[in-house]
Amino acid sequence: MELDYIDSVELISTLRDKEQEKQIWERWVSLYPYMVLEQIKYISYEDYKDMLKGKGQYKRLTTAEIYADVDSILEEFKTPEKVGE
Repeated sequence: MELDYIDSVELISTLRDKEQEKQIWERWVSLYPYMVLEQIKYISYEDYKDMLKGKGQYKRLTTAEIYADVDSILEEFKTPEKVGE
């Protein structure tokens, strides 16, 4: 069976996603006994998975917001530090 390039990439991506799901599940299951004993705070599997995958952590910035951030960072480097304060 010969796969073309696109099918190969999709297959690898699917396999990687399934492996990641398996690893996240195993991590959550290892924490579950501690959640039942209330030694750590309970978190649902879906919330745990979203947290590990980083969903909801970032917001899309406008170009103006990015430039404002860059300007504030550059301004910090222009301000000389005073020794001893």
